[in-house]
Amino acid sequence: MTIPIDFESDSLPDDRDFIFKPKYPEVYTYLVNTNFRVIYMRNDTDRSFKINRKNRLGKLIEIKKE
Repeated sequence: MTIPIDFESDSLPDDRDFIFKPKYPEVYTYLVNTNFRVIYMRNDTDRSFKINRKNRLGKLIEIKKE
Protein backbone atom coordinates (compact mmCIF):
# COMPACT_ATOMS: atom_id res chain seq x y z
CA MET A 1 0.00 0.00 0.00
CA THR A 2 1.37 3.45 -0.91
CA ILE A 3 0.53 6.37 1.36
CA PRO A 4 1.26 10.00 0.44
CA ILE A 5 2.82 12.05 3.24
CA ASP A 6 3.25 15.70 4.19
CA PHE A 7 5.88 17.17 6.44
CA GLU A 8 4.79 19.32 9.38
CA SER A 9 7.44 21.85 8.47
CA ASP A 10 8.62 23.22 5.14
CA SER A 11 11.92 24.21 6.70
CA LEU A 12 13.78 20.92 6.25
CA PRO A 13 17.20 21.53 4.66
CA ASP A 14 17.67 20.20 1.11
CA ASP A 15 21.29 19.24 1.62
CA ARG A 16 20.77 16.62 4.35
CA ASP A 17 19.52 13.06 4.61
CA PHE A 18 17.23 11.67 7.27
CA ILE A 19 16.01 8.31 8.53
CA PHE A 20 12.26 7.89 8.64
CA LYS A 21 11.61 5.83 11.76
CA PRO A 22 8.07 4.40 11.82
CA LYS A 23 5.81 4.07 14.86
CA TYR A 24 4.05 1.02 13.40
CA PRO A 25 5.60 -2.35 12.51
CA GLU A 26 3.68 -2.37 9.22
CA VAL A 27 5.60 0.69 7.96
CA TYR A 28 9.09 0.35 6.52
CA THR A 29 12.13 2.35 7.67
CA TYR A 30 13.60 4.62 4.99
CA LEU A 31 16.63 6.73 4.24
CA VAL A 32 15.02 9.95 2.95
CA ASN A 33 15.56 13.57 1.95
CA THR A 34 13.14 16.49 1.52
CA ASN A 35 11.90 15.07 -1.81
CA PHE A 36 10.41 12.06 -0.01
CA ARG A 37 6.62 12.06 -0.48
CA VAL A 38 5.30 8.51 -0.01
CA ILE A 39 5.75 5.57 2.34
CA TYR A 40 4.91 1.93 1.79
CA MET A 41 3.00 -0.25 4.23
CA ARG A 42 2.25 -3.93 4.30
CA ASN A 43 -0.36 -5.56 6.49
CA ASP A 44 0.54 -9.21 7.06
CA THR A 45 -2.21 -9.76 9.63
CA ASP A 46 -5.81 -10.78 9.13
CA ARG A 47 -6.98 -7.57 10.84
CA SER A 48 -7.76 -4.31 9.07
CA PHE A 49 -5.58 -1.30 9.76
CA LYS A 50 -7.13 2.17 9.54
CA ILE A 51 -4.98 5.21 8.84
CA ASN A 52 -6.52 8.59 9.43
CA ARG A 53 -5.28 11.71 7.70
CA LYS A 54 -3.88 13.07 10.98
CA ASN A 55 -2.04 9.88 12.01
CA ARG A 56 1.66 10.28 12.71
CA LEU A 57 3.25 7.28 11.10
CA GLY A 58 6.75 8.04 12.32
CA LYS A 59 9.41 10.67 12.68
CA LEU A 60 12.46 11.94 10.83
CA ILE A 61 15.88 11.63 12.45
CA GLU A 62 18.75 13.63 10.99
CA ILE A 63 21.80 11.61 9.98
CA LYS A 64 24.91 13.11 11.57
CA LYS A 65 28.24 13.12 9.76
CA GLU A 66 31.15 11.67 11.68
